[in-house]
Amino acid sequence: MANFDGLFAQALEIMRKVLLFLVGY
Repeated sequence: MANFDGLFAQALEIMRKVLLFLVGY
């Protein structure tokens, strides 16, 4: 479960970076 939580947090961080990149673009 902890591993899944870490993976989920990493995915959220990546999605946030992509959203920021799209908005900034």
